[in-house]
Amino acid sequence: MRPGRLAAACLFACLILALPAQAQGRSHAGDVMLRKINATRARHGLPSLRRSPSLRHSSGRFARWLMGHDLFAHRAHVSASPRFRKLGEALAMHSGRKPGVRSTLRRWLGSPVHRAIVLTRAMRWIGVGMSRGRFGGGRAVIWVLQVGKL
Repeated sequence: MRPGRLAAACLFACLILALPAQAQGRSHAGDVMLRKINATRARHGLPSLRRSPSLRHSSGRFARWLMGHDLFAHRAHVSASPRFRKLGEALAMHSGRKPGVRSTLRRWLGSPVHRAIVLTRAMRWIGVGMSRGRFGGGRAVIWVLQVGKL
């Protein structure tokens, strides 16, 4: 490898390692959740949802906002790209610090309204956000799942 490229690769690796553990975990957990949602959809004969940078950003921002404001409720509308003609959202919260991907997905699938969002036929795009922090005096994790149709 040429010295310039080696230096750039080392810099990139250092930047990744310098990310706060919380940011790294949030991204990884969101990827795991997305894979599990699409695996569940496949078991039900549905196509995979495609990642949307807009919905990922919106869901992550909303999860952090909920945690930061000690609130747990939907907004009047999903704040995403205006290109989306139709949007849906599912929220989940649990105590502790672990992401709880499997248990969160299981709870969504156990609720008819949330199940309809996870197994939607109308939507094609997805964004998943998660936030860990203090909520109501205890440690908590908030998940925001947003789906959309262009």
